[in-house]
Amino acid sequence: MLSFFRLNDPFRIIAILFILVLLKLPMLTSGGPLTLLELNWMLVGERLAEGHVIYDQLFDNTGPLAAFVYWLIDITFGKSLLAYHIIAIILVTYQAFYFNLALIDIKMFNEKTYVPALMYVLFACISFEMLTLSPALMSLSFLILVLRNVIKLDSQSGEQEIFKTGLYTGIATFLYLPSFLYLLAAVLGFALFRTSSIRLLLNVVAGYVFVWIIMLLYFMYQNNLVGFYRCYVQSFFLSKTWMYTLKNTLVLFSFPAVLLAVSIFKLKTSRGFINYQQNGQWFVVLWTIFTLVVLILSPKFSGIQFIIFAPAFSFFVSQYLLLIKKNLMAEAQFIAISAILVGIGYSMYFNIDDEKNDKEAFYEKILPVEDKLADNKRIMVLGNNISAYNHNSIATPFLNWKISQNYLGDLNEYPVIVNLKNSILEDKPDMIVDYTDDNLSKKIFDRIPLLFESYEFKKEGSVNTYTLLPQKNNPTAQAQN
Repeated sequence: MLSFFRLNDPFRIIAILFILVLLKLPMLTSGGPLTLLELNWMLVGERLAEGHVIYDQLFDNTGPLAAFVYWLIDITFGKSLLAYHIIAIILVTYQAFYFNLALIDIKMFNEKTYVPALMYVLFACISFEMLTLSPALMSLSFLILVLRNVIKLDSQSGEQEIFKTGLYTGIATFLYLPSFLYLLAAVLGFALFRTSSIRLLLNVVAGYVFVWIIMLLYFMYQNNLVGFYRCYVQSFFLSKTWMYTLKNTLVLFSFPAVLLAVSIFKLKTSRGFINYQQNGQWFVVLWTIFTLVVLILSPKFSGIQFIIFAPAFSFFVSQYLLLIKKNLMAEAQFIAISAILVGIGYSMYFNIDDEKNDKEAFYEKILPVEDKLADNKRIMVLGNNISAYNHNSIATPFLNWKISQNYLGDLNEYPVIVNLKNSILEDKPDMIVDYTDDNLSKKIFDRIPLLFESYEFKKEGSVNTYTLLPQKNNPTAQAQN
């Protein structure tokens, strides 16, 4: 099978797409599962589709360009998990194809081959949650352009291409905030392996700054610059949400990590590469180090973010397989690697139901908990638990709880109380669900008694819920009428 993809035939990408769809088909036909991050992005799209403004009427740290994509999906397909997965399949296939073409164009391999594209999509299948339309996946489309430009730079490259490198990094940053670190990777890559011209290096920074200026002007026009800073920029410094434990990480990614390390070692101890190729290889090593830093600094540590390793993994593992001189040995190792990658993904996916019943569930922090507090309602959630939004819609701006706490502030302050009251009265949630340890809802209703008269209190285990009363028994609705 490896020999089939070693041929320089662009139509091989059709076979790669077929393999990707075939591997993903059982998950597509089963209809799930929905992860908490996917639920979060769907709520962002839904809220924006209702006409609300991100960072002003929705408090979340999703990138503005990613939020725009989720808005388009919601107005086109609604809250469709299938749409997220199908678009992700198309995007991963495009990335694999383009990255492969770039490697052929800049002659980073000693042969023209489509093995990197195949390894790219196989890596994307190592966990069921990686192959979804995440901000990290969307940003990767532009980061691949950055990677290509740095490796490809030569004396014939114009300043426009250098400027575009910064431009691509800036766009990736507004899809997935930790991507800003790749600006430093690009500048270091240019300085170490391609050029010592300060003017060209500043051109990269200028392209990056240009994107920031455009975005800042947009939010200034919306009178939402403070919200953009507090929700998006400042969120990078919030405490990390660990959705993956060390156990999760080791089970899913220890094999590809070891394989990546072995591939890098084998490549750097092999001969037969010209200086141009060797410098490109060292830059991809540098890129891999920065990718690890980006992953560590991501606000939410989950398997979804590991997709950013796909270019480095496909590059080095493909080189490893192509350096094996005996075809039979290369085929055997390729089959073994592919079987292990796909096997890891499927073993985790088909054990989800069993794991969820375990006290130390493997996906305990990744999948929504079915609490059945409400169904097809517009609800407001207080606390760091968005599971209740599953099968429901969001009311009020308070989606990301860590960011929302900055807006709730001190409930003894009059402006905070007014803003909170206006948010609730504007959206009129059918239910308010309180997951906080300090019963924040009680403090809210104590300070806004008119709201308390509009809701019926009920205790659901350790959770306080408030259900909106019918209009005829609702003092707030009567006052507004």
